[in-house]
Amino acid sequence: MSEFLDGMIPFIVEKGTTEILGDTYEWRIVRQEFEPRLPGFVGLLDGVLFITDTSPPEYREYIFWHEVMCVAKRGRKGCAGTIREELVRVPKHMLRSYTEYRLTCFKSLLEFYRKNPPPFYGEITKSYDYLGLQLHD
Repeated sequence: MSEFLDGMIPFIVEKGTTEILGDTYEWRIVRQEFEPRLPGFVGLLDGVLFITDTSPPEYREYIFWHEVMCVAKRGRKGCAGTIREELVRVPKHMLRSYTEYRLTCFKSLLEFYRKNPPPFYGEITKSYDYLGLQLHD
């Protein structure tokens, strides 16, 4: 395991395994205090999915699906396309609130990485823009 994942251990409130897109992943629900600068944090590292405990539980399966598709399957390329596919999976009764939540998460990511953007910063920007358009259609 990485130093990052090891540092997360005291903050884990729940964990398990899940199958997504034909592969099995360990998942962790982690207290927001682990990374207070990034509300709604989520990630996939070394085959381990993690998400903050402040993310609504009913959203987690869709967000985890996005992480696997975007990070593991597409190498962080085509994130906005992955967002489009993700929204199709979300039940219609919660689509607006889910989209608003994801827009907020992507805005936080943009702010978090603004001073030191990773190579996939443009993908985050495109995803944010796409989510914003979905709310105004």
